[in-house]
Amino acid sequence: LNTALALLNSAREQIGTRPAVLLVNKQDLYESWEVDQDSLDSARSRVANVLATSAKTGANVNRAFRLLAEQCA
Repeated sequence: LNTALALLNSAREQIGTRPAVLLVNKQDLYESWEVDQDSLDSARSRVANVLATSAKTGANVNRAFRLLAEQCA
């Protein structure tokens, strides 16, 4: 999570603020996550849209694309 946020900050320094959605994958394995709720809440203060997703179940994948498309429109 920290690496993703650092990359986002670096990109923003280089090209300015652009639409962004931060996806935390493996929602179906939530019990095994190393990222806690406080860290996710902190990330939300820097990126408005932080979603837990699952490639396995498809959870929030379509929503992520929709959110990004809405930001680009």
